[in-house]
Order: sequence, then C-alpha cells, then structure tokens
Amino acid sequence: MARMLGHFPLPESAIEPHQGVATWVNPHNKCAVLLVHYTAEEERRSLTWQTQAKEGYATESAWDQEQELDFSSWQGVPVFGSFSAAYHVAKEPLMWSKRTDWPMIRGWDFGTQACVWAQLQRTLQGERLMLFTSRQTAGAFPATERKYERFEIEVTGLSLFIRECVALSDYWYPGIVEWTDIIDSSGFNRTSLKGLPASTIFQSLGLVPIPGRTQDTTVRVSAVEDWLSLFTKYGPAFQIDPQALVVIDGFSGGYHWTQLAGKKKPDKGPWSHVMDCFEYICTVFPSPKTIELRHMEQRRQQQQRLDQGRSPFESSRHRQEQSGKIDW
Repeated sequence: MARMLGHFPLPESAIEPHQGVATWVNPHNKCAVLLVHYTAEEERRSLTWQTQAKEGYATESAWDQEQELDFSSWQGVPVFGSFSAAYHVAKEPLMWSKRTDWPMIRGWDFGTQACVWAQLQRTLQGERLMLFTSRQTAGAFPATERKYERFEIEVTGLSLFIRECVALSDYWYPGIVEWTDIIDSSGFNRTSLKGLPASTIFQSLGLVPIPGRTQDTTVRVSAVEDWLSLFTKYGPAFQIDPQALVVIDGFSGGYHWTQLAGKKKPDKGPWSHVMDCFEYICTVFPSPKTIELRHMEQRRQQQQRLDQGRSPFESSRHRQEQSGKIDW
C-alpha cells in the first residue's frame, strides 16, 4: 500500500524525517520537494483540534484541499458541497406570508435573463430563507431537455422578461405590494446596448433595484454555504420548494466547478443563471451565521487597532484579562 501524507500519495523515494513531514527529489527536474502536513505540529494531532479547526471550513472538500493536501481536480464537483436534497428540499410546498417584516425577494441575472423568488422569514426560532421557484429565458438548456420547459419564458429582451416576471409575482403572491429586487451589480454599469445600464430598465418599470454586494465568487459561494450549513432545532434554516426543479438540480451538481487557467471557477452552464440570482440574494440577506462571523472579524480588527496604541506588555496583559487567564 502506498504511503500517504494526509491525502497525498508519497513517492517510493520519499523520506519522512519527522511526523507530518516528507521530502524527496523530483526525478524530472532534480528539485528537492518538502511536504508539510498539519500533524507536523504536535498540538494539531488531537481530534479536538481537528474538530475545532474544521468549523472554519464550509465543506469537507474545502478542508481536504487546504489541510489534507488533496490536490485533485475540482472539475465537475458541485459548487455547494453542503447541499443535501434530503435536508434542504421541503417535503411539501413552502408557504409564503404577507407579513411586511418578512421581505419578499426577487434575485435577477442578465445575459440569459433569470429570476428567483424567495422570502426571508423571521420567527422566534430564528431566520429562515425560503426559495420558491425560478424562471429564465428559453434557450439555455438544449431543446431535448424538456423537463425544464415550464421554468422558461419565451421572450427576448430584459424589459419583456421583467414584465413577465412581475406579472407572475402578482399572480403567485397576490397582495404583496413591496418587493426587494436584487440584481447583478454590473447592471448599474453602462452597457453597449443603447448605452443604458440594466438598472435603468428596472426603474422605468417602477422597480427599485439594489445591487448584489459583491462580484467576488468566493464571497458569494460562502454566503450561500452559510445558509446551507445553518440548522435550528426545528430543521434547516434554508429550504427549497419541491417544485423548483432548476434550482434543485443546480444545487445537486448542475452548477459545478470547472478548471480555467489552473483555477477553479463555477461552470457558466445553463444552471448558473438562476444560481447567480440566489448568490446575489445571500449577499444582501446573509445568514445569522455570516453576520456573527462579520462581527467577530470587526471585533478582531478593533482589537488590533487598540493593540497598536499599547506597549507589547500592555497588549499581552489586556488579552489575558479578556480571556480570564491573568493571575491577579
């Protein structure tokens, strides 16, 4: 059996001078290779450390790549590794509410126009994000892929697509007079089409679009993963209506990683449009888990600024006081 360091198979010539460390000479370029695993540090060999450290990773795959020296390709791996149809797809159609403190939300993407409908429900048990359905312009899926036809709209142009989606909103959710419309932030930039940004088209139809908070794919994916990994004693904090077929199949792997120029990126296939819509929603309405992480980061930065104004002795003493470890 081949020797392994984490998930990395060691060559036969490798020497292990210390636990968690391996070295060998690359036979092709004669360069010396030094591979270090986290178990090289004694305090990191315990199950307690590993369990606590894993809490900082959204998925098992992310942990494996970062800590277990797993350099296998991401090609074809679902973007959202925390998704489970058994947990996140509701057994019955999801209920929506007219409560004005529960925002009704539409997320929008352009190119292949797409829209996703959702609601943020604030209960005594915590916040829940409900994703109801999606629509996109026809043509993204092959003509032979008939099962997605009812989720497509046969129109050309963003204006007509918006009109159709607004009409569906009125039909599906009667009595909702206020919508939060979140669009790709690039929609506020000028386009080659008549020199107008997409946001202007929304505004001309009486809507007030707001931009997704970032174009950074890593941040957007992380925002979705935070919702997926958030559970209450009553079940998952994020759920999908069972009829939202495009979204469910996107989460299940239709929306997957691909390799471009040596970097992993979400595949811009037919599922990517509705999945982008939902990513924009999660950047504007982050999970309580994400908010807490943001607060932790803010507190850390504030502490750093305070420490910069203290002497090394004062900074050390202050941290001990905060942790309760100072011996008076």
